[in-house]
Amino acid sequence: MKVIKNYLARVENYPFWRFVLELSFWAVVTATFLDLLFPTKNTPGFQYLEELYRTRLGFFLISALLLGPIIETLFQILSIKVLSFFTKKDWIQIVISALVFASLHGFSNYFIVIFPVGIIFAYSFVIQARKSFWTGFFATFLIHSIYNLATTVAYELF
Repeated sequence: MKVIKNYLARVENYPFWRFVLELSFWAVVTATFLDLLFPTKNTPGFQYLEELYRTRLGFFLISALLLGPIIETLFQILSIKVLSFFTKKDWIQIVISALVFASLHGFSNYFIVIFPVGIIFAYSFVIQARKSFWTGFFATFLIHSIYNLATTVAYELF
């Protein structure tokens, strides 16, 4: 646990782009590992996305790389801001926000896979929002978009 705590303390001080790229990397690695343990390909929500990908690639990419990350980031930020009225503990805001994020994706194996990713997204907002709201929003949006792009490419390759 101490190793993780020390690592997170270092990450907070990274330059913006290193912060974004490193957290994107961890989001993809975490989801990939969990997807091996809890496969998501046969879940109803995933089947819908697969059909959308196959029939309307342009719309899928706009949704996955722009619209989805913007809307979902706003939902996470809203939950963090609401929770900040009840608790000042970042970790509580992060975990509950990640639960909200994962629940937006449905309750199946995908929930298990996406919950830790939601923690990474919420953590990125909380840390970067200390600089400014828009820095927090932009970092979280970029990490989410990179995650969606990487997982889409990985799905296509494997």
